[in-house]
Amino acid sequence: MGLRAGASDLRVAHLQRRLARLQRRLVTLLCLLLICVFAGGGVVRAQVKLQNPEKGKLQLKLQGQVRSQSGSGMQNSAENRALLEDWNEAAKHVVDGAAWEEISAEVSAALLKAGETRDSDLITSYLHGIEAAAVQVRTLPENRVGVSADDLIALLIESHVLNAPKSDKLNQPQRDKRIIQHPLLAITRGGSYELIWDRYFAQQEFAATDPAIRAYKRGSEMIDPLIGALNDMTVSRCAYLQTSASRPSFVLRRCDLAMALLEAITHCKFFTSRPPSANWYSELSDEARLELIDSVKVWREATRDLDRVGSMEWWFERATFAQAQPMVYALWSEGERVRALSQLRRYLDDENDRTRTAVVTHLVRLGDRSGIEYLAKRLFETRRLKQTELSPLIQHGSRDDFLKIHEVVVDDIASGGNRNSISRMVLEAISKSDNLWSVPVLMAYLDVDDDMKRTVSLNFRASAVESRADLAAMLLQRITGQDFRFELDASIALRGKAIGRIREWWDREGRGVYGFFGLRSEHGGVHP
Repeated sequence: MGLRAGASDLRVAHLQRRLARLQRRLVTLLCLLLICVFAGGGVVRAQVKLQNPEKGKLQLKLQGQVRSQSGSGMQNSAENRALLEDWNEAAKHVVDGAAWEEISAEVSAALLKAGETRDSDLITSYLHGIEAAAVQVRTLPENRVGVSADDLIALLIESHVLNAPKSDKLNQPQRDKRIIQHPLLAITRGGSYELIWDRYFAQQEFAATDPAIRAYKRGSEMIDPLIGALNDMTVSRCAYLQTSASRPSFVLRRCDLAMALLEAITHCKFFTSRPPSANWYSELSDEARLELIDSVKVWREATRDLDRVGSMEWWFERATFAQAQPMVYALWSEGERVRALSQLRRYLDDENDRTRTAVVTHLVRLGDRSGIEYLAKRLFETRRLKQTELSPLIQHGSRDDFLKIHEVVVDDIASGGNRNSISRMVLEAISKSDNLWSVPVLMAYLDVDDDMKRTVSLNFRASAVESRADLAAMLLQRITGQDFRFELDASIALRGKAIGRIREWWDREGRGVYGFFGLRSEHGGVHP
């Protein structure tokens, strides 16, 4: 009995000590909370570290330093959002054509209220350009038909806005707004911007005609004045409004307009971008912008006595593929089709396989098969192509191309190949194609019962494929439109029976229609 009573007393004492320790911890945490409250809204970071339990002590370790709430990341983020809201509202006034002095005062007040935030430097740079425009607008020449080339450059700060209505029922100023967005947004694919510019080229000018349109209509007369404005960071009366309130609206500079007009007039692509997601020309670093201006000046001195086509060809020799691509279509629209194709073929030997693929795609779009023939030759000679290069070859290849592809696939299958073999890549490329010449190639895969373990997109859904034979059977069923009752989810036995039905169909009628020398070949068509 005494032993049990003693043990009970020990347990009570142990519980009392634990409660005492818990009370001390609660008191410590309460003290920390009070410190945070009385620190003037500041933030105190504390760490409680338990020492050796045998010593039974707690050590309180305070780390960090007190920061004022106004300098915290959360508050700064809130102030930055408020700055962007105020700036985007000011940008709307730019779109509305408000006076530069009013917009300048509005932006200055927003910056003063926000203080130093993440985007304050950007908004400040816009403000400097707006202030420059406010000073210059007082001495701008009259926007008239006979205004000089240099005066037109000065008038670019009065150019209209980008977000024009899409309706075809537009008055003249609205038409001008709609036109100006095309060169500014660098939409040069297929020469579409040229058609819109040229639509108004011969039209009568009005008192409200945009100075940028007047400049474009002057043609080569404007080249030197435009080059002189390529470093002018004065804000123009052209704005592109972001759809998200978390991003600042873009205001274009006079140099943006100058570069867009220079490229529209000369058909030379000097600045590469993909607006509206990419940067504007004015957002280049000072060093990069000056380097680009120097290259434009070198081009101008070398091509001053050449016509527009000759000037383009001079720049072609030094341009990247991104720059050359829209220039090819400009040449094409000029009727210089042989020159356009010749310039495009130069990039077939580019080291970047994605560039080669893009070149082939553009050549096919222009009705030229030299790119496809180039890829087929490389495949036949090297037995090696990257997946990106196989895609256009599989999609646009002819019977002769697929005869070579079939030979490469059969040899690769016979050699065993590896998990990244050319026959695997060909099969996956066919899965994204509808080229009927792939049917006899797919027949070569029906005996390949390997461990493919791939997920491919079939019939707009992802499907797990066990072997190359399974994928080939599924593709044969899809491309030919025949129902062989093949299902990827079926048992091995049922899939084997379906493949047997495919072979019977091939021997009975498939070869005579889809074979390399079947009925399809007589019509010369690849697709149904």
